[in-house]
Amino acid sequence: MAAVAVQQTAGLFSGLLERMENIDFVKQFADSPEAALRASGLGISLADFTKQLSENPQLFEAVVGKLSNNVEFINKSNIAMSSCDQPK
Repeated sequence: MAAVAVQQTAGLFSGLLERMENIDFVKQFADSPEAALRASGLGISLADFTKQLSENPQLFEAVVGKLSNNVEFINKSNIAMSSCDQPK
């Protein structure tokens, strides 16, 4: 039964999860979640998305996993860039 729920979740949110692999989309999601949800073709409000996250642990884990991978990459990039900007 749980496997079916995961498959349904993956199907419904697959476009969003796929887009979350793109750093530019993650930045858009951080700046304007509503616009990012529309751009992903999901067609739900931020409130509905938040409700889905709270009710579906598999979706929550998938979203957190995608975001944390890209946020970690962005942070490492910023650290590297700021290191280059330091006067020697």
